Amino acid sequence: MKTLVCSILLLLPVLSQAQKTELGLKVSGGIDNADVDVASVGPNIGASISALQNFWYVQLGLGVDVSTLSSDRWYIAPNIIANKKFALKKGYLYAGAKAGYVFQQDMMLDTSPVWPYDYSSGYLLGIQAGIVLKISKHLAFNTEMAAKRIDSWQHVKTNSNWQTEKSLLDTHIPAVYQVPLSMGLRYSL
Repeated sequence: MKTLVCSILLLLPVLSQAQKTELGLKVSGGIDNADVDVASVGPNIGASISALQNFWYVQLGLGVDVSTLSSDRWYIAPNIIANKKFALKKGYLYAGAKAGYVFQQDMMLDTSPVWPYDYSSGYLLGIQAGIVLKISKHLAFNTEMAAKRIDSWQHVKTNSNWQTEKSLLDTHIPAVYQVPLSMGLRYSL
């Protein structure tokens, strides 16, 4: 019993260090292939927030990505994040993955009575790698490069009286590949 108590007391500093929470805010710019009418890539901008819990050399957390796409659409994607950390002298490198649910909307909203109400929903899968460099005890600079795949289905009401009509036309949108480069700050609690 005495050995168990001593072992727990010796592990307390490790356990308290291993469960540090980080809050992050990043802005991003990148390219995507969302414009299906043109066989090329276009620009996008976005932002993300995250709350990550550190467990030794693994981070688990929740995030929300908001981004434009080159096809005049934007999306919001709540997601789950998992990263593997690699220690540096004043920070760490990380590589990981994310998965989430995507809500998309057209940015060109027409207010005419025959406008077909449409939105898209689907899923987001991505991988990311980045670096976190400490600025102070609680604040750190973060930069990251990611690759994301967005699969979604467009839901369109097809008649002129879209407020009362319940019929929807669901169409699969070709997968969008997005490569954003982001920079931001992380705050450790």
